[in-house]
Amino acid sequence: MSLIELPDSIKELYKRGESTVGIAKSFGVSPATVWRHLRKSGISIRSKSEAAKLGLKIGRVKIRKHIISPSSKHLTKEKAYLMGVLCGDGYLSYTIAKGSYHIGLQAIDKDFVEKFAKCLYKVYGIKVSIADVPVHTPRWSDKFRTGLYCKAAYEDLLSYGTSYKTFEWRVPEAIKRASPEIIAEFIKGFADSESDVDKGSRRIGLTSACKEGLEEIRLLLDKFGIRSSIQTRQATGSRKEC
Repeated sequence: MSLIELPDSIKELYKRGESTVGIAKSFGVSPATVWRHLRKSGISIRSKSEAAKLGLKIGRVKIRKHIISPSSKHLTKEKAYLMGVLCGDGYLSYTIAKGSYHIGLQAIDKDFVEKFAKCLYKVYGIKVSIADVPVHTPRWSDKFRTGLYCKAAYEDLLSYGTSYKTFEWRVPEAIKRASPEIIAEFIKGFADSESDVDKGSRRIGLTSACKEGLEEIRLLLDKFGIRSSIQTRQATGSRKEC
């Protein structure tokens, strides 16, 4: 079907909230053809965020809701590891337009990303995939990404009293009061995100922009008899090391 043969009803369908992809399927044409028809008819094309909001409003877009078991609320070694990673390279994000709650991690170490994914499954019973993230900048390594879209899991992790944000994170009180095994997994999660090894000085460093959070990590290390101190990295003046 050519651009000239497309019916005017396409405009009405689009105004009622139908997507260009859905309209294209109905008329057996490409979404690009529908898009050009609408533009030629003087119709303003919705942005991605506007399309998402409208799709949710009229029920065309549905958010899949995961249900987690009551046992997911327990503080386990796997959950402690997740929380440690989230204080480092991991992240929690909420997208208003889509109403989505995301727990995610992206890193160059595939084993690290796989462990994060396994812990998500162990804690919340939901399998997540691991995606390759090609990097086209010379001399940069490709990355791997995984994550879970689940409001209940997102809210559960936030219920421990920290935002996990780069400049705001703190060691949750539940971790501070936990068994040595739980504390060790939290430290391991953070270290897998933010550690480096200086073979010359035989020192392991943990790096973060949040000095208060590192101070609390240092107190956790004290419980294991591990000596540490906080230093400012001179290269940027804004990063702290433990």
